[in-house]
Amino acid sequence: MAAPVISVGVFDTNDTTIALTGDSSTLIKYHSTAHAVMAATPQGGASINEDSYIIRNGSRTKYGSICDFENVENNVFTFSAEDENGNVGTATVTAKMINYVRLTCNMTNSKPDTDGDMTLSCTGNYFNGSFGDKANSLTVKYSYTGSDGSSDSGSMSVTKSGNTYSARVNLSGLDYHATYSFVITATDKLETATSRENAVTSLPIFHWGADDFTFEVPVAFNGSGITLHKGDLRLKGDKNYGNALYFGDGSYCYIKEATDDNMTIKASDLALNADMISLNAGDITINGGTVGYGTWTPRFSSSSAVDYYDVQEGWYQKLGTVVTIGWQLDAEINSGYEDTTLKIRGVPFTPSLNAFGGGVAFNIYAKSDFIFEGWCVDTSGYITARLQPCEKASAENLQIGSTCYYPEGGGTLTLAGTICYMTDE
Repeated sequence: MAAPVISVGVFDTNDTTIALTGDSSTLIKYHSTAHAVMAATPQGGASINEDSYIIRNGSRTKYGSICDFENVENNVFTFSAEDENGNVGTATVTAKMINYVRLTCNMTNSKPDTDGDMTLSCTGNYFNGSFGDKANSLTVKYSYTGSDGSSDSGSMSVTKSGNTYSARVNLSGLDYHATYSFVITATDKLETATSRENAVTSLPIFHWGADDFTFEVPVAFNGSGITLHKGDLRLKGDKNYGNALYFGDGSYCYIKEATDDNMTIKASDLALNADMISLNAGDITINGGTVGYGTWTPRFSSSSAVDYYDVQEGWYQKLGTVVTIGWQLDAEINSGYEDTTLKIRGVPFTPSLNAFGGGVAFNIYAKSDFIFEGWCVDTSGYITARLQPCEKASAENLQIGSTCYYPEGGGTLTLAGTICYMTDE
C-alpha cells in the first residue's frame, strides 16, 4: 500500500523577529520561534494515529502534527507520519534563515594615568547585516563608579569590521588615587551583552620609601650607560661640593660647580641590587632586550568555520628574546569543517624556533587512533595541536602526529594552553 501523502509548512511566530524580517517565512537564528505544521493524508483507507506524527529540527524531536521550536538554530525540518499499516510518509523543508551572530562584549585592560586621563575600549562579535526589513544596529555604552563617590556613563565610538566591532572612549578628570569599577554594555536589535565588571586603580609614575625607589612607568637604560643632564635630575645643594646626589646609605657623588653640563654614570660605576630598585608595570629596555607583558587575541585561521566566540583571551610575558604565552578559546564551530586542519593564529611575537607546550583540547576531531598530547607553535606563527598514537607498543608508533581538525558536525570547541618560545623580535 502507498505511504501517506505529507503536506507541511514552517513559519515564524515571534513578533520581534517578524518585525525585523518583515516576512514570517524567514527565520532568525537563535531567536525565531519556528511553527511547524504537518497534514498527512493516508492512502487505501488506512488511518493515522496522532502519536505517529514526528517533526525533527536538527537534534530536536517533537511529536504531533503541530509543533513550536523556540530559539531555533537549524533551518532544516523533517516531517514523517506512519499509518496503521506501517507505511511512512516523509517531507523535508529548508527554511530561509538569517545567520545572526550572537552579540559579545569584552573589555580591554586600561588604567587612568597620573593626569586623570584614560582610554576605555572593548571588542566583540556583532551581526553586521540586514534582517530583511530592517538592518541591525549597535550602540555601546560605559558606566563606572569610583571609590571617591564619583560616577559617570556615556556612549562610546564604534568601529565595525565584518561581524566584529571595537569601541572606545577617552575619559578625563579621573583621580589616579581612586579605584574605579567599569562596565560596558553593547546593544543591538535582538540582544544586550555586558562585559565583566573591571575594577582598576592607577599607579603614580614613581614612589619611594625608606628602602626603595620604585618606577611605575617604562625605564630605558642606554647601552653606553645612564646619562643625567642638568635639569633632568634635581641635585641637592651642598656648600662645599656644589650639587650633590645622595644615596640611602649616606654616601654620595657630586658635581663641582666648575664642571660641564652633563654627569654620566657608566655601567661599570653603577650597581643595582634587587633590594635597591624596583621596576614595575610596563616595558623595560635593557641593552636592547625588552621585559614586558600584555594581552593578545587568539583566533582560528579558518574564520568561516567559527560561528561565534564565547571566550577569546590571550596573555604574554616577554623577557628579552624569550616569550611565554597563554590562551583560551571557547567557540561555536559550524558543521562541514572536520577535514580542515585546526590552527590558531595571532601570537604576539614570531617564533624563531618551533616550540611545544601543554594544555587541553575538548571536542577536537583527531585522525583515527590518535590522541591529543599538547601544542606546538612554529616559525610561521601558527599554533597547532600535537597528537600521539594511542598504541605505543612498537618503536615506529612513538612518533608525533600533527593532524587535528575542527569538530565533526560542528559544535562547541574549547582550547587552552601555554607555550614558551624564542623570538628575534
